[in-house]
Amino acid sequence: MGDIPALTVRRGMPSAGVNSGIGYAFADAIVLPIAPDYLIRIVDGPSRYVEIRNEEVDELNAWQVRGAFSHVYFRPGSGLEEYIRSVDRPKPSDGVYRDFYQLCEKLTRR
Repeated sequence: MGDIPALTVRRGMPSAGVNSGIGYAFADAIVLPIAPDYLIRIVDGPSRYVEIRNEEVDELNAWQVRGAFSHVYFRPGSGLEEYIRSVDRPKPSDGVYRDFYQLCEKLTRR
C-alpha cells in the first residue's frame, strides 16, 4: 500500500518500519505484501503458511499506511480509500519528513 512496502517489525513495538525507528538489524521480521491476500514474512526459522483474522489484516494495512513516506497506493474499487484516510499517520509536512520532502521536491524540479 505504501511507497515503502517492506516493513521491519519487532515484537512489543506499536508500529513498524524504519521510519518508526525499527532498523533491519533491530527487527524480528521483515514483512512484504505481495498481493491483496498474501504477504511474505521473513524471519529466522522454519517457513510456514498461516491464515490471519480480518483484524490482523487491518493492523498490517495500517502499518503500511503509517510506514509510507509520502504516498499510499490502492487498487481503485478495492474499498480501501476511506480506511486509508482514517489511519492517523505522519504527513510529509510534519517534523523530519518536512525537510526531506522539501529536498526531494527541489531535486525533482531540476
